[in-house]
Amino acid sequence: MSNRSLFRFAGWSAILSVVFSFAMFAFVQGGRGGMFMAVSIIASFFSAVVFYALYVFHRPQSAALSLAMLVCGILALVLENVGSGPETTLGVITNIIYGASFLLVGYLGVGNSHMPRWLAICAFVVGASCILFGLANALRLSTLGSITEMLQFASWIVWSVGILISFAFAKALPATA
Repeated sequence: MSNRSLFRFAGWSAILSVVFSFAMFAFVQGGRGGMFMAVSIIASFFSAVVFYALYVFHRPQSAALSLAMLVCGILALVLENVGSGPETTLGVITNIIYGASFLLVGYLGVGNSHMPRWLAICAFVVGASCILFGLANALRLSTLGSITEMLQFASWIVWSVGILISFAFAKALPATA
């Protein structure tokens, strides 16, 4: 698969991840088993594709930081599917790792001339709100947790649409990033 094909697939994967995340809400009433977990694993697969494409995209700029972003992102996705919820200790750790991966995405995006600046800023918002959500859950601050969770989810949706536009439709995106 060429890098251009990977980026296009990643753009669509970002949106599919959002779609499957919304589908998870339909199954959450039954607990974190069965259909919820199946849909969660599918959403995580599409998110993993996006993280890999971001790794390939940013690797020429900074191989070490892009690898750290990829490892944090994949680790958080795996932990999310073995954990029992965001309020558990593992859920708190997962949110902090996931937030760190998005902070790295934002940092790498700011330094990459092929990435729109607003997309990097959006990644910073996702990362910071993920970390705050994890800390709010650790401290049992439910109001702060609810606010940061909504901010994280809304900014992640905007970021995902931006990834779709930047990777799947951009004419100026270099084949090798």
